[in-house]
Amino acid sequence: MIVRDILKYCEKQLSDHQKDSATIEAHVVVGHVLKKSRSDLLRDQDVELSEYQQSEIFRVIHERISGNPLSYITGHRDFYGLSFTVNRNVLIPRQETELLIETVMRWICIEHLRLNIVDVGTGSGCLAVALAVNVEKADITAIDISKEALSVAAQNCRYHSVNNRVQLRQGSLLSGFVGIADVIVANLPYIKKNEINHLQQEIMYEPIQALDGGLDGLHFQRELLHQTRSKLSSSGILAMEISPEQGSALEDLAKEIFPLREVRLLRDLNGHERVLCIK
Repeated sequence: MIVRDILKYCEKQLSDHQKDSATIEAHVVVGHVLKKSRSDLLRDQDVELSEYQQSEIFRVIHERISGNPLSYITGHRDFYGLSFTVNRNVLIPRQETELLIETVMRWICIEHLRLNIVDVGTGSGCLAVALAVNVEKADITAIDISKEALSVAAQNCRYHSVNNRVQLRQGSLLSGFVGIADVIVANLPYIKKNEINHLQQEIMYEPIQALDGGLDGLHFQRELLHQTRSKLSSSGILAMEISPEQGSALEDLAKEIFPLREVRLLRDLNGHERVLCIK
């Protein structure tokens, strides 16, 4: 079998299983196994594949149509223009989470300070690393309860050469942070416990610990808001990703806990309330 034929086979398999962007995914899968870029594949259409290469591609395509997310298969995910290592110990970074970075960056453009930033529930470290890369004057503490997740975050810190400015801490919420923060960012579990088993098949590959937000989905957000009261500087900002359906409840709670601060709900590109901002 040559490259052209294996690409057609993969595209058909993905299309038959109703995978979006079947053509793109076929190129990603084949390129991943052969360690070739898409331009390489287009150039090498008539190259013959070994039996081992074919069997590996068949195996990976089977994983994909079985529901395994493409990012876990390739071990990488792009976020805010940067490449991150991911595995099943961490949540896959998503485009809507970039709104957290954009929110903080707009605030920083106004403040121009040497900043103390805390990333709560860092997972792959995507938020901490993206902020470290884009904000030179920042000392960042990235906290996660999972030792395995922190190992992934450490890889990403080293890869992007920010490990000297991002301190990784194991702990629950702000328990791993001592001091006062100028910026707190958080992407915490917010799915209701009784909805976990009804999620899309692909999401079920991700760590349950990073999804389960308790009975009402607000367990961690509620606790973080209370902890933030004594940890956020008087001129600081909290930006927390939320489920769109929880915006009203969290906005009311935030206004109750922070009666003298500005509380806003920010919408993502799809018009959904996605970020709770307190400043």
